[in-house]
Amino acid sequence: MSTGQECMIFEHEPGEWYYALESAFSDGDEFDWREQASAYGPFPTYDAACRHLSDNHANPGGHTMWEHADFARERDDVTDRLVAEAAANMKMFERPSYSYRAW
Repeated sequence: MSTGQECMIFEHEPGEWYYALESAFSDGDEFDWREQASAYGPFPTYDAACRHLSDNHANPGGHTMWEHADFARERDDVTDRLVAEAAANMKMFERPSYSYRAW
């Protein structure tokens, strides 16, 4: 079963992939779903972005894929903001490091 959320996986720069996923709290009435989205990345490949999406989010039911050559023509302020916020969004997936002291 899928969530029906909008999703796009895009190559912002050559070898720098991100995915943007519509917010689960979006009411669907936005002019541009990306305004209510979060992005994650960067990933070295399209497949790595797909794996991260699959491992960490509910199935959106499909996505649009943009390679760099095509994405460069579609790039805008919204995608630039998403990319700028992506690293902070990735922090929730980091595993804490613990240090133990031997007594």
